Order: sequence, then C-alpha cells, then structure tokens
Amino acid sequence: MKNTHWGLPYAAVLAEPTTAAQQPPHPSPPPPPQAKRRDQLNKALAEPSLYDDVLSYLNRNGFGVPVAVLDRDFSVPYEPRKAVEKVWRDIYADQNGDLELQELRETLADIAEGSSTWKYLHLMATRRTFGDRPAYFGTEGVAWLVPTMDKIPFPELWSARGFIGDPPAACPHMH
Repeated sequence: MKNTHWGLPYAAVLAEPTTAAQQPPHPSPPPPPQAKRRDQLNKALAEPSLYDDVLSYLNRNGFGVPVAVLDRDFSVPYEPRKAVEKVWRDIYADQNGDLELQELRETLADIAEGSSTWKYLHLMATRRTFGDRPAYFGTEGVAWLVPTMDKIPFPELWSARGFIGDPPAACPHMH
C-alpha cells in the first residue's frame, strides 16, 4: 500500500475483520477515490482474514481446529471459541515444541499489539481533531471508535495466555 493513511485501516480489516454493516457510514455513492477503497474493503470483508489463514495452517499441521471455524461464512464476524483457545493453550504448553509455531504466535501478538496501538492513536487523533462533534461524512467519530477499542485481533491467542505457567502469587503489598 502506497498510502500509509489508507494502508493501515485496510491492514486492520485483514487482521481483524468486521462486517460491512460495522463500518462507519459513508455517502452513497462515496466520492472517488473512496468508492474504489470502499469496494476493496467490502471485498476483503468477505474473504478469509489473516487469522482464518493461520487457523487453517494450524489445522493442516495436526491441531484440531473445528470444521465450523474453518468453513465459516467469512462475511460474518469471527466469534471466539473454546476449542480454538485449546489449540493455542497446547501450543503455549509445549515449550520445547516447534520453533516456527512459537514465532507465529509471537508475530500474531505483535500484529495485535500494533493494531491496538494504531486504533488508540486514531481514537486520540479523532478526539483531538473533532472532540464529540460529527466527523467525516457525518459519522459519530469518537462514539463509533470507542467500542472498537475492546476488540483485539486473534482473541483466543490472548485468552490462552491466561493459562501459561503458575498463577501469580498474592501481591506482598496487599493486606
């Protein structure tokens, strides 16, 4: 992507897909070149995401990813599943396991962290620029962005981390 301003949101959609209905509203028809970009986003929203590709890879390599996850309707938002969390838990538990899988999980964590950082910076730039006023094309701006902050790409990768090692001891400073 040549245009970083456009490339980052597009990359976010590939990593953390939403539905077309979850995208902010734009005028109909959108002005060029937004119409072309909107078409690109809608096409990407109907295709497998990076996470879908990773889960397919894990399944091909012997991890039990449910068929319902692999054969899902990609235009519908991904819903986390305990069976997928179990796959990640197994990968984390095997400390002497496949180095490629360890690198994959950490790369995904880096991507998710970068995506979350970008969303936060975008939210703060929107707050700084518009406050609570409507943003471009009359969208709600801040009100639309705030709920997206809780959504982190690759959800089971993160929930599986809660099962790594022993639970932390009680804080010695707490009485």
